[in-house]
Amino acid sequence: MLYTEWLTLKAALPTSCFVIAFAPGLAFFLKFVAKDSLRVILVVMAAFVWMLSLLLSSIIRFGMVYVIDSFLLETFISIALQEASRLVLFILIKQAQKGLKTLSEENTKIAGIDSLYRSRHMLSMVCGLGMGAIAALFLLLNLIAGLYEGGTMGLPATIPHLKERMAVKLSVDDRFFPITYSASCGILTLLHMAWTLLFWDSCHKYGTHGSSWWFGMVIAVSSHYLVSGLSFFNQLGTRVVILGLQFLVLLANILCCSYIVRDGRGGIFGCGGDDSAVESVRSENGDVHVEQRNLSL
Repeated sequence: MLYTEWLTLKAALPTSCFVIAFAPGLAFFLKFVAKDSLRVILVVMAAFVWMLSLLLSSIIRFGMVYVIDSFLLETFISIALQEASRLVLFILIKQAQKGLKTLSEENTKIAGIDSLYRSRHMLSMVCGLGMGAIAALFLLLNLIAGLYEGGTMGLPATIPHLKERMAVKLSVDDRFFPITYSASCGILTLLHMAWTLLFWDSCHKYGTHGSSWWFGMVIAVSSHYLVSGLSFFNQLGTRVVILGLQFLVLLANILCCSYIVRDGRGGIFGCGGDDSAVESVRSENGDVHVEQRNLSL
């Protein structure tokens, strides 16, 4: 009985942190993804592509440590590789759409294929959910593992170069750190969804919307670096302030996404929206499915 009560109390905080971090993403998953098997596959594929970028950044860091040991440079490269993986995923999805288009012309019915054609913005958010969820999971695992171990908080001190960089134990002043950190992971999941929508919208409009196609991409990449840079100030004890600033960045990204999705006529900076993009693709291919693929929700 005492062991059960001890285990329940011990698991309460890490479980709460897990719920706080993944509740927003889980709500979106249950509402828009769970009922569509193709979207579930895309979430898993996006998470896998993000893990490949993390693996590549780890390999680069392993080679860099013998030349230069700069945590800022390593972070810069890691974020750049994450954005590159977002571009690679966009290219893969486009190639998949071409293959599915060929199958649809041959009257081959595939469950969920309509979601690839009708709503490109929803498609980008679904893939962003996969990238954001796996990113939040990697960030949260060390905290959850530390909370489950009695009196041991944070990363193990045996990790190379960790002792010299930062403290690995939580003090009394850090008692709210698990909650704020979990909330930050939840914000990160939503940010990845917004970043993917903005980034892919720029990729989609490249070459068809004059000089304004880069707008969403610049917002996504710059805000990614901004949010990561803000996290460096957590060690100053201003975690609540940093969390609030990250939330403001999320709101700014959501406003940009809303502007891009809803402004079907004027587009970004009045240079043409989704309607003109649909017409240009239709004129090239003359296919009804291709026209639907570029419609936004």
